[in-house]
Amino acid sequence: MSIHRLISIFHILGPGLLTASAAIGTSHLVQATRAGTYFGYELLILIIFINIIKYPFIECGYRYTIATGKNIIQGYKELSKKLLIIFTIISFFTSFASIAAVGYICAGIMQSIINVNISSNLLSIIIILICAIIIAIGHYQLLSKIMKCFMVILLLSTITTVIMIYLYPTNSTSIIYDESAFNIKYIPFMLALMGWMPGPIELSVWHSLWLEARNKNNTQNLSFKQAKLDFNIGYFLTILTAILFLILGSEILRNSGELISNNATMFAKQLISIYTNMIGKWSQHIIEAIIAITILSTTITLIDSYPRTLAISLKTLNNNIKYNQRNLHISMIFTSSIIASIILLLISNFKTLLDFVTIIAFLTAPLYAYMNYKLQFSNLIPKQYQPHKYLKILSWIGFIYFAFFVIIYIYSFF
Repeated sequence: MSIHRLISIFHILGPGLLTASAAIGTSHLVQATRAGTYFGYELLILIIFINIIKYPFIECGYRYTIATGKNIIQGYKELSKKLLIIFTIISFFTSFASIAAVGYICAGIMQSIINVNISSNLLSIIIILICAIIIAIGHYQLLSKIMKCFMVILLLSTITTVIMIYLYPTNSTSIIYDESAFNIKYIPFMLALMGWMPGPIELSVWHSLWLEARNKNNTQNLSFKQAKLDFNIGYFLTILTAILFLILGSEILRNSGELISNNATMFAKQLISIYTNMIGKWSQHIIEAIIAITILSTTITLIDSYPRTLAISLKTLNNNIKYNQRNLHISMIFTSSIIASIILLLISNFKTLLDFVTIIAFLTAPLYAYMNYKLQFSNLIPKQYQPHKYLKILSWIGFIYFAFFVIIYIYSFF
């Protein structure tokens, strides 16, 4: 492939990388690393399979927007106003817990790097407010440019670390858990792993809104082929990085015999040690910056996506509500205020909060999957833009898969 071709592809990338950034900071940096640490490579097949299963539901975002020129939230309303109301209510509540969890983890990582004498709770609130200001000032274009740089740096450094692991393998064989990951008592962890792998199915909504914003901020809209390429590259990167982080957890933390800390700051130090032990102490500050960038990218994209989703959902439900930058900023301020209260009052164990958020994401996945399936194969999308038959078959496999694990999860309580 020529350099000119690579540059042209990089130029069209935007919504796909934002979608990847929204996913990688938590489900990959934290959950995939934990999966490798606890169970080695045993859950690798689960990670790959859930990414494949979610693909036809998440790709609905770009497909609907390119085919109709509208965002997917407008499609939900045309499909069923009741479904849009349910979606908006769920998004309203999950937004607070999701951003609080990511913000708290981000604060823990920043605290381990800069050693500030401030509580993780207060630091997480400060970070969330700073991210909101960045979005308010730069809007979509600045967000897109930042994420392109972040993703390139993260991918290159993580690949380098994994290569170093295999060039200089560790000799330790200590094991943390000697049971199979597929024991029924580990079902909650498996659901937590899959809930945000590669992310919640709401990624389809966020991608649609970012694609709409991208087209509004550029003189030329992406074609269907370009939008598909942008999405597929971003989606592939989420799968690749999930596998890489599982390898890091399996080969380093698992062999170290250390338990992953419940404290976000200590977890960040463990994570940083993975890179520095393999690449060398000289790389510590570079690695710290890269990990900080990774979690900041997720924090920024979530702070943009959830308020944007809520503002547009309310506007779609009620035409008297205007969607503009002022109302979007009001939505961000309101969301940030609630999140600050959650962080100050409720957060003490980042793993528990993150598992709660990701399990809820998995349990609500069948609803979002149903909405996107109905939308993709409705007459709202012209036939030439509807998915191929193999994606329809994959969707049905996904429904069965979601139902199976939800039933097993409910059964595990009895």
